[in-house]
Amino acid sequence: LRGYFCFDVPQDSEDILIADANKILRIRDSVSEVLGAGAWQLQKPMAISKAPGGSIYVADQLGRVIRKVQGSELVEVASSNELTAGAPKTLTCGCGAGLLAAQPGTLYVSDGENSRVVRWTETDRKLEVVAGGNGQGSELHQFCMPCGIYLDNCKNLFVADSENHRVMKWPEKSLAGM
Repeated sequence: LRGYFCFDVPQDSEDILIADANKILRIRDSVSEVLGAGAWQLQKPMAISKAPGGSIYVADQLGRVIRKVQGSELVEVASSNELTAGAPKTLTCGCGAGLLAAQPGTLYVSDGENSRVVRWTETDRKLEVVAGGNGQGSELHQFCMPCGIYLDNCKNLFVADSENHRVMKWPEKSLAGM
């Protein structure tokens, strides 16, 4: 591994996945490359998440795209160019991105460049701001470089607000965190 480029290491009951400099590695019994070779070249995978059902989602920072790996297939599910239908709908997979595949076809993305967390559904390709989105800042309704995200069983969203040095809890449909 090129350790200084290791960005995300999610784990489930079967695998440990590592987002390295330009590839995704899986550790089960041994280390194997999941994504990154040949046509699947990644430019800087920042975040990775494994959905129920086994699909692996990757936020590629420099490629500005989110890709899904299921079995041996690779699918581009969202790109910042595709979702640019005006500023509120722009998805940037930029610096500080966190990614959570909460259920098949539904992704939560922490969008550091726009100080928000969005929910994106694969079926209707709808982008919805679920936390932040009120400009960069330190108020309870703002973030300053959100990154890691977690969704609990009560649908509370927990967001690592890195530049404000805090973890915010956003209850579902709330206008501000706590």
